[in-house]
Amino acid sequence: VLSGDECTLNTSGATATFANANVGTNISVSITGYTLTGANSGNYSIVQPNSTTANITNATIGGSIIQNGTLTYTGSALTPSVTSSLTSVNSQTITVTYSTEQNGTYNSDLPTYTNANTNGYTLYYKANASNHNEKSGSITIIVNKASAPSAPTANTNLTYTGSAQALVNAGANSVTWYYSTTTALTGSNYTSSGSTAIPTGTNAGSYTVYYYTPGNDNYN
Repeated sequence: VLSGDECTLNTSGATATFANANVGTNISVSITGYTLTGANSGNYSIVQPNSTTANITNATIGGSIIQNGTLTYTGSALTPSVTSSLTSVNSQTITVTYSTEQNGTYNSDLPTYTNANTNGYTLYYKANASNHNEKSGSITIIVNKASAPSAPTANTNLTYTGSAQALVNAGANSVTWYYSTTTALTGSNYTSSGSTAIPTGTNAGSYTVYYYTPGNDNYN
């Protein structure tokens, strides 16, 4: 620019465009949009810069995956429901795989769980999308205990025979039941005051049978 001329390089409209959008190194970048401003700018011409190179690095997958509600023990294999809030640049497809072991084999199918675990099973996942770093994380899968199964029932309409007769029909055998004809059973005394034997009666009369189950790993 000659001395005294008013001519300024304007870079406000300049753009740099990668040759492609994929992750890579030394990708060709073209630069355009440089202009001249000022009273004497019409006396000058501008040559756009030569192309250069630059790198495109992996984007980050955002969000997470959580269990949708909880499961309750049924005795059968249960598949958890999960909710994903994972996000990617330009909504690229995200593929999620799961494993019950952090360093185990991952696949697209959610594993199943049969037994209750109120502390939660750890389910690991990996999320992948083109031009993104792999995202890994874990979900806590809760399987609640089921309610206590069918309780013992009174053996009604017994008639004196001179022999001992069972006073109740046993409760569901998926848990252990304790019985007593003298003491109300609770979580603190069922082993000392109760018995797993079905109570019996011989003489005619009215009997009260107390029962209690402490549950087990799958039942309250």
